[in-house]
Amino acid sequence: MITRVSEPCYVSPQALAIRWSVEPRTVRNWIEAGILPAHRIGVKLLRIDLRVALQFERRQRLAVSDACSS
Repeated sequence: MITRVSEPCYVSPQALAIRWSVEPRTVRNWIEAGILPAHRIGVKLLRIDLRVALQFERRQRLAVSDACSS
């Protein structure tokens, strides 16, 4: 039996800030505080695993903006 493991999908702090209707600095503060796990790519680039972001969203009961849905 072969189990397929999907590749993780990563999102930017900016994309999450738009989704959650918060400032990008708020998302970066959560990352710096260790509340929201993220991966640093190079010196400046941060990316968050989408699955982790969705779990965080549910735990924190964050309101989701419909700005991205069309």
